[in-house]
Amino acid sequence: MSAYQLFTRKNHIPAFPGYREDLCFRPGDSGFPVIAHEGARFGFPTCWDEWFPELARAYSLAGAEILVHPTAIGSEVGLPDFDTRPMWEHAISANGLANALFMIAPNRVGTEGRSTFYGSSFISDPYGRTMLRAPRDREAVLVADLDLDQRRDWLEFGLTQTRRPELYGSLTERLAPVR
Repeated sequence: MSAYQLFTRKNHIPAFPGYREDLCFRPGDSGFPVIAHEGARFGFPTCWDEWFPELARAYSLAGAEILVHPTAIGSEVGLPDFDTRPMWEHAISANGLANALFMIAPNRVGTEGRSTFYGSSFISDPYGRTMLRAPRDREAVLVADLDLDQRRDWLEFGLTQTRRPELYGSLTERLAPVR
């Protein structure tokens, strides 16, 4: 597949104050395409998709080694004292750890309307360790050498061989909202 044939659409659409994308967009239908480039295999999920571990698993099973996960996340306008930045980084890094993926998460800085974006772009390795992190309040460029053997070592440890997908059928069932 050439780079010109690759596209992804955001699969999950946020629908809460400060992030009412549901008013403008529909969930995507492009699946989890993986592209090979310069000896590595990449997936390109988008923003809110970062909170869904199934998405990282799907990319990993499709052969991705690196997820590039651009985001535009920051303050919660309805909860001004609630800082989601640490949870955001932990969730993305944990998805990388659980799926033997390098995670590259560029994030916006600055303010738009009532939202202040918290920057802090980062790169984590397949062991869930943050390799590099940008400042919270200004733009930065992060450059890292990624050792793809880390992914292979983690997979050889048994990460995917001991999966039991026959147990996971309930993950695809729509549940009633929790109130």
